[in-house]
Amino acid sequence: MPRTILDVSRWQGRIDWDKVKASGLVSGVMIRAMGNSKEGKPSKPYIDPFFARNYAECTRLGIPVGVYGYFKATTKAQADKELALFKKALGGRTFQLPVAVDIEDKLQEALSKATLTDIVAHCLSVVESWGVYAMLYTGLNFGQTNLYMGGAALKPYDVWLAAYRTKKPAPGWPFGMWQYTSSGKIPGIAKGADLSVAYKDYAAIIQRAGLGQVRGWRPMASYLISDAPYAPWLSEVLATLEEHKIDRITVAAPLADGEVFTGYYNMNTQDKALLASNIQADAVLDAVCHNGQRIQQAWEEERFSVRLVLMM
Repeated sequence: MPRTILDVSRWQGRIDWDKVKASGLVSGVMIRAMGNSKEGKPSKPYIDPFFARNYAECTRLGIPVGVYGYFKATTKAQADKELALFKKALGGRTFQLPVAVDIEDKLQEALSKATLTDIVAHCLSVVESWGVYAMLYTGLNFGQTNLYMGGAALKPYDVWLAAYRTKKPAPGWPFGMWQYTSSGKIPGIAKGADLSVAYKDYAAIIQRAGLGQVRGWRPMASYLISDAPYAPWLSEVLATLEEHKIDRITVAAPLADGEVFTGYYNMNTQDKALLASNIQADAVLDAVCHNGQRIQQAWEEERFSVRLVLMM
């Protein structure tokens, strides 16, 4: 039975996943884990700033999850750099749907079919070696023009095919998923949604084969934040940092023993003083808000006097 699969990235912004789940319209979600530079520009991969939040929310709600990364490599050396970041993004997370390599960039159209096919097969082989269900995502026209889709190198791998039309495409090679629109309407998502049809029960296939997690991954705490209660908040903070191109950061947190952990990135003395004054002002405002009723009562009962000091 075909299943509707949603795919999302930073471009959908903050998604209300409770509404998505309640709609009953999707059976799973493919989340972008790795983005890249603008189309046609040299590869500059990055971890999608909304990946952690989207993954955490889907996991919380029991929505099956897969991932994809946008690859722009024109050499195997570039591909290995993109693969390293992609693997880092996946970390110790668990997936019920495939792990897809997205190949569709104009930069790659300059390569011969044989060269690009070899690079793509390399990427898929490496992803498969991680112990997950490797899949190729590409567009119908791109695949026909730039890849040997029916050749021996790509034949072992499943395909997620993009072709925006009402009738199922017949490209001459098999595919397990068909992305048929980029303007779907799903409650909880303000912008148009990419929707696909999955013709296989990937969750069952992946569970039976034990392909739900990167094999041998030795997780670092920084990549397990998706399970932490502050993951959605932190994801928004990271998105804000990127949006405003912030290059000076302070982290402060109270520890269990009463000490305070502080960490600084590119902060000078003036920056620290500015932040300290703002934190102090926030603390005063919190105190006023939390004791507003008592303050009002004190005013009414004339229990204290107010001195106004005018600074000339």
